[in-house]
Amino acid sequence: MGETTDVLSSSLFLLIFFIIAQISIVGYFSYRIFLNYGKLLLREPVLSPRSKHSGKLTLGGTLDGE
Repeated sequence: MGETTDVLSSSLFLLIFFIIAQISIVGYFSYRIFLNYGKLLLREPVLSPRSKHSGKLTLGGTLDGE
């Protein structure tokens, strides 16, 4: 009986260890992705007025053309 409880406790410990490792790895990668996404969001306002402006110009051109 003592051997089975040792096996169960060691397997449970390994399971908890792997769960914690997976959470930390996923957290690390999501943190890196969040940082990169934040940099993209910070760069977007610099580019978006130009794209919106050019879009308004093309819309105005089509409306003027009609």
